Amino acid sequence: MDWFNKVAEKHEDFVKIVRSFPENRGRDTYEDIVQEFYIELSEIGKKKHKEGDKRLNPKYINMPTCKRVLQENGEVNMVYMWITLKRVSMRLLKEENRTKEYIIRLGEGFEKSEEETTTDEEAFEKLMSLVDKEVDSWHWYDKMMFDTYIKDGKSMRGLSEETKISVTSVFNTLKNCKDRIRESVAEDYEDYKNQDFELIK
Repeated sequence: MDWFNKVAEKHEDFVKIVRSFPENRGRDTYEDIVQEFYIELSEIGKKKHKEGDKRLNPKYINMPTCKRVLQENGEVNMVYMWITLKRVSMRLLKEENRTKEYIIRLGEGFEKSEEETTTDEEAFEKLMSLVDKEVDSWHWYDKMMFDTYIKDGKSMRGLSEETKISVTSVFNTLKNCKDRIRESVAEDYEDYKNQDFELIK
């Protein structure tokens, strides 16, 4: 796995990149995130995806690992590294911190119940799993934009400045994302609010 040794030479750069992500501000999990990143790189090509899976960047479909992570001149592809580090960082944060703030960012009508019973918490986790499942089915661009907006807590203008994508485009993308979530889990959310937890699919 020669490409892996070449990539690992950039370890300190990867840690700096992870430290720069807003969602990691005040946290001390940089090394953990980079280690998970290495694991993800080692598993490239092993995961099975359905044909037409919109989460995949068409540019990298069927591309050997070494050609993804290294440029033609043999240098590490830092753009690919940044995207992968960001994805791993967001995934770990989502696993660690499914809080009320996540729901607030989804918009009005998605408030978490103030009850703290085990049954209520389990129902909330189930509802969030349905939201995650919906988001995971999206095109990789929509998913990354939405996850960045939700987890970083950025304004739409801030997200536009960081990505160099117009504010109008950012607004339309996030609006469509929220609408799709509402449509997808509306019935289950009503069951959650009414405490009909057993009806949540």
